[in-house]
Amino acid sequence: MPRTKVNGVQIVSDTIDSDLIKQGSVSRSDLNTTTVGQAVVAKIVQGTGISISSTGADSGTGDVTISASGNYLTTEDATALMIAYAVALS
Repeated sequence: MPRTKVNGVQIVSDTIDSDLIKQGSVSRSDLNTTTVGQAVVAKIVQGTGISISSTGADSGTGDVTISASGNYLTTEDATALMIAYAVALS
């Protein structure tokens, strides 16, 4: 008889020990990304001025290292930010 497939939402909290979960048996859809205090990162996406290196099968998964380099704001962005801050203070 084939094994029964059970997804993460069918499992009651604290019913399965971590030694029963095998590498590759949990997918992104099984991860909680919405509950405060229990949510985890499902994937990290690289943006402008940010570089990532990762060990997972997909970019941004597995062990992920995030690095930032260069200038993050253009002169125009910095000026707009300072004006917005001054307006907020007034």
